[in-house]
Amino acid sequence: MTTTGTGTPIPLEDEPTGDDLEDAIRHYVYTYALWRGRRKAMERFGVSRHTLWRFLDRGHMGRALPRAVLDTVGDSIEAIDAATWAIGASAQITASFERAARNRRTAGPALRRGRRTRCCNCAPLP
Repeated sequence: MTTTGTGTPIPLEDEPTGDDLEDAIRHYVYTYALWRGRRKAMERFGVSRHTLWRFLDRGHMGRALPRAVLDTVGDSIEAIDAATWAIGASAQITASFERAARNRRTAGPALRRGRRTRCCNCAPLP
């Protein structure tokens, strides 16, 4: 980081600013609460219901929630972005499997007839 003549820091191109890290934390917590729910978010980050409410509804960052995110995910913006992407991707993959299981076609009449014949021939009748 370089400074001007007045002592004001100027961030370099590749150097993340505090706002970037804050935005990444906000995006991660919002994504986690959206996909997993508020109760799981409280348990994951170890914060109270009131702290999470202040963050999600009022936008108040506080100290406990960013510290919890940095402890669980990592302190780099790339790690937080990767964790955010993983939450959404895993939830979408799970939803697509559940949707596929709901839309599974039933066995056709030929398959049911074949199963019935095979089961009746193998099982002794009294």
